[in-house]
Amino acid sequence: MKKIFIIMFAGILLSSCVDTVILPYSKTTDENYWKTKDEVSSVVAKAYLNMTDATFMRNLIVWSDFRSDEFTYTDNITEGLRDALVEMYTQNTQPTNTFTSWGALYTTINYCNIVLEKAEQTLSVDPAYTEGDYQAHRSQVLALRSLCYFYLVRVFRDVPLTAGAYMSNAQEMEIAQSDPNTVLQYCIDGLLEAEPNAMTADAYTGTNAWRNYGYITKDGIWAILADIYLWRASVNHSLEDYKQAIVYCDKVLESKKNQHVKYDWEVEDEANPYNLYDYQDYYSQIFGDQNSEESIFELQYNDNVSLCQMYHKFKNNNSGYGYLKVSGSYGNIGSNNVFIKESDMRLWESIYDANTSADNYDVRKMVSQSGRLGSMTKESRTSRTYSGYSQNWIVYRITDVLLMKAEAMMSAYMLENGFKDGTEIKEGDYTRQQVFNIVQYVNSRSIPTTNLADDSLKWSTYQKYDMERLVLEERARELCFEGKRWFDLMRYNYRHVDGVNYNKILADQSAFVENYDPMLSLVVRKYSSGASSMKVRIPTEPYLYMPINDAEKKVNSKLKQNPVYSTNETTARN
Repeated sequence: MKKIFIIMFAGILLSSCVDTVILPYSKTTDENYWKTKDEVSSVVAKAYLNMTDATFMRNLIVWSDFRSDEFTYTDNITEGLRDALVEMYTQNTQPTNTFTSWGALYTTINYCNIVLEKAEQTLSVDPAYTEGDYQAHRSQVLALRSLCYFYLVRVFRDVPLTAGAYMSNAQEMEIAQSDPNTVLQYCIDGLLEAEPNAMTADAYTGTNAWRNYGYITKDGIWAILADIYLWRASVNHSLEDYKQAIVYCDKVLESKKNQHVKYDWEVEDEANPYNLYDYQDYYSQIFGDQNSEESIFELQYNDNVSLCQMYHKFKNNNSGYGYLKVSGSYGNIGSNNVFIKESDMRLWESIYDANTSADNYDVRKMVSQSGRLGSMTKESRTSRTYSGYSQNWIVYRITDVLLMKAEAMMSAYMLENGFKDGTEIKEGDYTRQQVFNIVQYVNSRSIPTTNLADDSLKWSTYQKYDMERLVLEERARELCFEGKRWFDLMRYNYRHVDGVNYNKILADQSAFVENYDPMLSLVVRKYSSGASSMKVRIPTEPYLYMPINDAEKKVNSKLKQNPVYSTNETTARN
């Protein structure tokens, strides 16, 4: 059943800001508003809806996928967003670049804060609005707010924590940035507050079942917590945070397992404990049919124009390409590339005309509406209309969580034993075996059963292998083009550098940590030429983050620019 958000809003949104926060439509500030359950539900829905904003969707793709080794830009497009993409591709991003805007995220945060400030008063005036309704709404917006701030920290690092809801442009809106550890703890506190009253992941049935994936449930809260703890552990080299990441991954995995075992007489499949779809069905079930059982949280779309623009048709039905092209390191099979086996169906499901030794390729994942059903032959680009491009954006799904757990286990093992990478082996090395088993489980479901014996990952082959890199590579294969890769590479970088100060904003620091060369080598492998010159353009930590847009600084004088983009400060290098 296709999802529908009911929004009781009309008119033009007013613009003002703590950094271009968009104020709510004036109706929500009227003293006669907040009188009914439907009115509260509408503002909660608006918070979700703002996460599907066209700018936000484009930014999600560019901030993670395009900045990584996944994408190049389409060279024969000479209009629209092309110049902004070229600027980023050449590692020359300017504070005027359209992709440096954070307004869409702060818009959602503001709607969340409005609900947190206003919804409680509806309890006393509408008998239909129960305490349970209120707590469910409160839980969702606390979680959404935390998710938005988590994106902001990973993209901009030093960001303002807004002081409550903004209802009028007469309010004082100038706020200084907080350091990332403060913001991450704020996110964790909000999620822990939301957890007890969150909906379970199977709360809705029938035509409303999409809400189990379109709303943030307990599973969604646990997935965000696992992700934040994994990030913070990687930056701060915290064993306790790695352990917390594993705890919350396990909560999600246990919940997903229980959702499949519905009757006492059903026996758990030991070979497939989380009931993953097989290689023939997984694409159509996850990317063709929205809100699949493997999903945890999806942004709901009835018309995802931005995804179409980036991956398929940049302007209209007559435009033959999307803005982005898949790099050869993903499209070609090889030991130094992402896909190492012809029998891995994810290559053929994700990329058109794969493995032709080209420099770049067209995206297939989330573009095609049908799976390959085990076909490992080249498939040319197929048509899909520009309008009505109703592809959801998956924020979390179960294989993401499985691989987060593997990463946290391997990283905790390395930290606890004083290892610098995943290649060092300890006698009785059960952790590395467990990590391998998770990767093998995710990997094997994408191999046609006729080839499984020959082509699946085997411990006997990989037991001497760098397990940290194996997890990183499996995440690249499983989650390519889904907004994960740059953040994965950043965690990889942080695990291998010392001296990062996440308790102080960059503008207040005078020396900066050098980035990890193996991570940089992965980032620049998408360049068909000049890779070494691109590597030297991202030498230290500040280069991992986007600049603050000039427009934001004009309306908030307390903002301090990332030093590498400031005309008044020295370039950030050791």
